[in-house]
Parts: sequence; C-alpha cells; structure tokens
Amino acid sequence: MGDVFHAIGVFFEQLASVEFVPLLLAIACHLLKTVCTSRAWRNTIAAAYPEERVPWRTIYGAYIAGVGVNAVVPVRGGDAVKLYLAHRAVNGATYVTLGATLLVLSIFDSAMALVIFGWALTQGALPGLSLLPSLPGFDFGFVANNPELSLVLLAALSMYLDLNTRLYLVRRLFFRRASQNVVSAGTRPDAPQRVILCAHYDAAQTGRAFNPRTVERAARLQSHLPFPIGPLRIVFWSLAALLPVLGARMAGVDAEWLSILQLVPTLVLIVAVFLLVDIALSDVVPGANDNASGVATALALARELDRDPPENLDVWVLLTGAEWSLQQGMRGFLRARRKQLQRDSTYFVCLDTVGLGDVRFETAAGWAVSFPMDRRLVQLCEAIAKADRDGESRYRARALRHPGLPGDSIAARVRHYPATTITCANQLDIVPGVQTAADVPERIDAAALERAHGFTLELVRQLDRDVGRRSTLV
Repeated sequence: MGDVFHAIGVFFEQLASVEFVPLLLAIACHLLKTVCTSRAWRNTIAAAYPEERVPWRTIYGAYIAGVGVNAVVPVRGGDAVKLYLAHRAVNGATYVTLGATLLVLSIFDSAMALVIFGWALTQGALPGLSLLPSLPGFDFGFVANNPELSLVLLAALSMYLDLNTRLYLVRRLFFRRASQNVVSAGTRPDAPQRVILCAHYDAAQTGRAFNPRTVERAARLQSHLPFPIGPLRIVFWSLAALLPVLGARMAGVDAEWLSILQLVPTLVLIVAVFLLVDIALSDVVPGANDNASGVATALALARELDRDPPENLDVWVLLTGAEWSLQQGMRGFLRARRKQLQRDSTYFVCLDTVGLGDVRFETAAGWAVSFPMDRRLVQLCEAIAKADRDGESRYRARALRHPGLPGDSIAARVRHYPATTITCANQLDIVPGVQTAADVPERIDAAALERAHGFTLELVRQLDRDVGRRSTLV
C-alpha cells in the first residue's frame, strides 16, 4: 500500500513543478486541433455522401474516441474505432469509403509531419541514433504479466458490446444456429414516414432463475431502488467491479478488505454461471404470453390498419426470431436493411407479452446500461394514458422504466431508430408465469389483449396525425 501512496505523492510533486499557463495553452491548442481535424473529416465524408446527413457532433465524438484508443493501443487501433462509430452515424456508408476519407486526412498529416521533422532535423532537436536502443517502447508484456486483469477486461468488454447488440467478440468463437424473420412490407412506400409493428415469435427456456417467487421478490426490491437490477445487468457490473480490484492488486495492494471486496462479485459470477447452465439445460416454455400474444396483436393491428390505413404512415409488420438470443433477429433485420430504413422516418413499435395485466409503455431499457426510448413516441403514449385516465380508463396504462428483460426495441434504439415497446404487467410491473411451464394459452386474458390492441392502435393513429401536422408545417 505504501508504494501506491508514494507513487501518488511523486505524481503531485511533478505536477506542482508544471507551469499552468503554458499547459493550458497547450491543451487549448490540442482541443482546437481536434475540432479542426474532425471538422475536416466530417466535410470529407459529406463530400463522399452528398445526399446523406453527416452530423459533425457525432463525427467529432468518433474522432475523440479514436484518439483516446490510439493513446493506449498500438498499430493505430483507434482508427478502427473511428471507422466503426462513423459507419453507425452515416446512413448507407461503407467501411471502404470511410477508410478512404481517413486516407485523405493522412495525406495532409504526412506532409506537415515531414515539414516539422525536417525542421527538427536541421535544428539538432532529434536524439542521435545511439540513443534509439535505450528509448522506451510498447510491447504486449502487460497482457502476459497480468493474465487475470486482461481476461476480465476482455470478458467485460465483450459482454458490454454483446448486451448492447453492437459488436461480437467472444460470441464469434462459437457456432451459429439458423433463425428467420418474417417481414411484411407496407403497401405505401411513398408515405412520408414508416411504422414497423414488431413482435418476436421465439419461445424462451425456463430455469430456476425464473421462479415466480424469486421474480416477485426482485420486483419488490426494484421498487425501492433508484437504479435498475436486471439479471444480466447484475452479472455485467459484477464482472466490471473486478477490474479495479485486480488493478489494485497489480499495483501491489494486498489487504484483507480488498479480498472481501473481490469476494462479493466473484460469488455473484459463480451463481450466475450455475443459473445460466440451468437455463441452457431446461425445457422450452409454451410461450403463449411470451410471445404468441404479441404476434397475434401485431397481426390484428395490421389487419385493422389495412382496412383503415393511416394517411401519412407506411405500415410494416416484423416478426423476429432469436429475440431470446439478445435480439439477434432484430439486429439482423436492421443490418440487412440499414440502407433502406432512414432513422428520421422509421418508427418501431414492439409488442411483447401483452396477454396478462395492464398496459405499460417503455421509457428506457437496456441489458447493461439503460437507453431512453424515443421521446416523441413516449410523449404520445403519455398523452394517450393521461386522456384515458381522465376518461374511461380502458387501458390503465403507465410508463415502465428499466424492465428486467428488455425487448427488441433496445436493438433499434442502440442504432438511433425511434422505438418503444408496448407490454402488459401487474402492479409490480412483472408478468407472472413468463418463462415457466405455466405460460399456456388458458392463462391468456382476452381483456389484456384488447387493452394492448386498443392502446397501440391509438398510438399509431396519434403518430399518423402528428406526422401529418409536421409535414404541413414543413
């Protein structure tokens, strides 16, 4: 522990000797350089895609993220981060074209670097060749010398990207199974905007983790907490909590209190492994409520909207597979149609477990961290719920924040599509019997289906009128 405090003391001693005016001036120049370079990159991308909107703020964030990664990762690993984030920000962009835009920037950077290098060479400011062998360099000894920290860091990074449906690392090492989406495109492609009614058709596996009493206790605990405690969220943050503990051990700290801190997330991860294995070995549930009810409601809504179509919306139906594999079906649909579906004119309304309870509409969801649902859709849902409470109270609808098991809408929100999920739940905001053998057709409440159907139909009608008003103003 003394080594840590000594290192901290040395750091502040060195910091005290720094002249802050030149330091602040250097920081300001560096920030100005990032602004100018990111703006130039944005203009280069806009020239390559003149018909697409290229937001500078997002490109600036991508550039800053890449600079940060380049500071710690060798062989320009940050450039891959820049390309990935820019690819998500620009509709229809390809990695080949975006890579070419970085090459355009590197031409200017290389020319200026040669000029500065030539000036430094003439001034004798560069070290001699004899000093090169003694200069510090980067190697991968850190990974070999700290295998525990490296493995936990890799696992946490892979899990975070996987849970957010962004990028797969460890998952790519395992085999894949075939799954299909059922898509019914709308009949009005010339409509100003598009709404996609979604419902997953795959059934989940049961397990001890979904025991009704356990789920109810977790829901009661959640009602008293200011933060969400979804199952995989607990697993991820337990894994992330090991990183500072292992980092402290790497720095030489070996105290009893540190072992106690390490024990808690380790026990959580051990229990999680047993529960996940139990789920993998358990039977598939009947899936009447989760999610045959959502599929039936989506088809009924499509039939209703086909008889009386909206004036300003092209209505699609999407039935996704592999939702219980962390929204694989929705992710595949969005990847396959990313050039066709514009983010500013495509709405996703997902229907999930609507066969029992009162109507709920999601305002935020996520497996590891929460992503807010589309503000416009949430405002329309809130207006419908308020009008219903002041009237006949047919839907008994209210907002649902941080559901324990997020649905397909999370994959759409991660990719910046406007989306929300309509579901039904009891007063504790849970659905009894889901992911158990009790999820049978006999337990479906026809009144709950009617409530979800009516609320979602009203949402589509309100969205249609809202799109019409905005189109008139434009």
